Amino acid sequence: MPKVSIIVPVYNKEKYLERSLNSLMNQSLEDIEIILIDDGSSDNSLELCKTFQKKDNRIKVIPQQNQGVSVARNTGIKHATGEYIGFTDPDDWVEKDMFLKMYKKSEETNSSVCISNYSQDTKDNTIKQELNVTKDILDSKDIDEQILSKLIGPLKVGESTIMSTVWRLLIKRELIIDNNITFPKGIHRMQDLSFSIETLIYADQLCVVRDHLYHYKVHDDSASSIYDVNTFEELIKILPIVEKIIEKHNIDFDTKYRINNRYLYIGMKSISNEAKQNNPNTFMQALNNIKEICSHKKVQDAVNNMDISQYSFKEKVIFNSIKNKNSLVLFGYYRITQIIFH
Repeated sequence: MPKVSIIVPVYNKEKYLERSLNSLMNQSLEDIEIILIDDGSSDNSLELCKTFQKKDNRIKVIPQQNQGVSVARNTGIKHATGEYIGFTDPDDWVEKDMFLKMYKKSEETNSSVCISNYSQDTKDNTIKQELNVTKDILDSKDIDEQILSKLIGPLKVGESTIMSTVWRLLIKRELIIDNNITFPKGIHRMQDLSFSIETLIYADQLCVVRDHLYHYKVHDDSASSIYDVNTFEELIKILPIVEKIIEKHNIDFDTKYRINNRYLYIGMKSISNEAKQNNPNTFMQALNNIKEICSHKKVQDAVNNMDISQYSFKEKVIFNSIKNKNSLVLFGYYRITQIIFH
């Protein structure tokens, strides 16, 4: 049994695969297995995976028809045999001692989950991201208060949350298997959120490695200005799943407000998307889309059940415009904001 199984879902990432896989093959923790799930790539990714498999017998290559990253990761979990499971994405890379440090810390502290800091690598620089927790070893109460609550959502719209990505986690395999924790099928955005929440619900202890061990590749910065089709529909799909998990486990630390604020934030982000200059839709269609977002029951519930007195004048205008479904004001505000800060 290897100490760590590293699961990598691969889909059309031939441009980045070599750096990513080299960083895994060169880990200072040698007792690992690297499970590459090719999710029906149409580029040269599968052939590259097989080439690396020939170089290193710790690599397993599992091809499957394209079913999305959730199914690919679930396939990886089924084939994993390690004491712990870690995840990486094929366009990212890791520090040489990532899995050694996280494995050692987990074993020394008898923690079922370990979390590390990470770096965001842009085209021009590296931005170090810090996990804001008070201790390096957290019991279940600390996990709830300092991490899980912030994963579910912020108490105030705009407050920082904790990024839910699984690639900063090392998890005891038996915790995942015994509790049947899986990634949700058919979810293409934020699918890590439900998996991370459920993992932390079952974790009795979590340890923190303060080093920035994972390098998250932030692609072309101009992507933020590109119109994203079906943003609202795709982003909110995960939230009913999260709500079911919360209900199942009877979690309550202002959870209703946190989930409401998630819906509202997604609504605001989606409205901003409709106001982008390269939106291929007509002006009237953009306004109709904004009105539909505002009219969504969960968005209306959120904006009608919040205390807007704690927000700035600008934020109050936005929230009241969403409440009144004033798509013209919202379009104008976000369009002007994008022009000024472009």
